[in-house]
Amino acid sequence: MSEQEYSSPPVHEVVLDLLFREREADDRVFERIQHAIASVYNQVSALEENQIQVIATPGAPSEAASTTRTVGWMGTNVVGEARWLLRCRSQRLTLNMVRSASWPSGPYVGWPVIRAEFAKCLELLADEFKDLPVQRAGLRYLNKLALPSTGALATWLNVGIRAPEVLSGLSVFNCRQGWTEIQGHSGLSALVNLARIKVEDPSSPPDAVGVLLDIDVYTRDPSTAPTYARVSDWFNHAHAAERLVFESSISNEIRSTLGAIQNA
Repeated sequence: MSEQEYSSPPVHEVVLDLLFREREADDRVFERIQHAIASVYNQVSALEENQIQVIATPGAPSEAASTTRTVGWMGTNVVGEARWLLRCRSQRLTLNMVRSASWPSGPYVGWPVIRAEFAKCLELLADEFKDLPVQRAGLRYLNKLALPSTGALATWLNVGIRAPEVLSGLSVFNCRQGWTEIQGHSGLSALVNLARIKVEDPSSPPDAVGVLLDIDVYTRDPSTAPTYARVSDWFNHAHAAERLVFESSISNEIRSTLGAIQNA
């Protein structure tokens, strides 16, 4: 099942991330990256890193000197209800799709559009990265859910927190789990984070419980990471795995609140 089969998909942000083998990068590399991003993205800004050096002189107070250096570039585009952020460092390439509203609402671009945008980024920066081995690939979905206040958390979600009967009224939680395998998806692992968040949806009941369901599907072992030429195929595989984890983590009651569309 894909997110397009919900009339109100809970996806707030999608992150596609590639970490490459470390390399020495000079100003020419960053200049080429800047020009490539500027050819497609409307806003381009530098990613900077502050470095502090402490100078110690015998018999004198220590002095601290601060310098700032450019470590990459970020491009930003806003198209309709989607905000696109492309961050590029010497060994990392990351694309974020963030929905414009603070709570998932309005039109959602869907996976085919996200996949096509990342394919465009891969082509745009191929000269800088195509010969570098990928060390880690990851696909992360951040979903925001407004759950009914009635019933335990386990009523609505199949992943979460167990508590003894003497405790009630769960008000704060942040549960992070790591899983080495995903059934039917060899070579992929998952990080699942469940956290209490504020409900910023005026259409939800005032007592609704806000939950962030954060799913990151990734390669644990560099040997299972894709080559640059197979990155798009890998993300399609990871997307299917992420959908499986998501659908296995929610109840049918939650599906009905998201407006699950029945297939003919």
